[in-house]
Amino acid sequence: MRMVFVLFAEERGLLPMEHDLYATSYSLTKLYTQLFEDRDRLGDSLDDRFGAWARLIALFRICTTE
Repeated sequence: MRMVFVLFAEERGLLPMEHDLYATSYSLTKLYTQLFEDRDRLGDSLDDRFGAWARLIALFRICTTE
């Protein structure tokens, strides 16, 4: 559900998509785009890519920090 919430907030402009740090390090929309670009460039060898998990965890930690 966190992913759905973040994607909704990014789509509505409630998260700082215009800031480079957020867009390159935390944005789910940008991560999705990068994964598709990598798939097109590298083929179906994305099964061994685990870097997206670290990005998701960092985003979720930011969202739960008080």
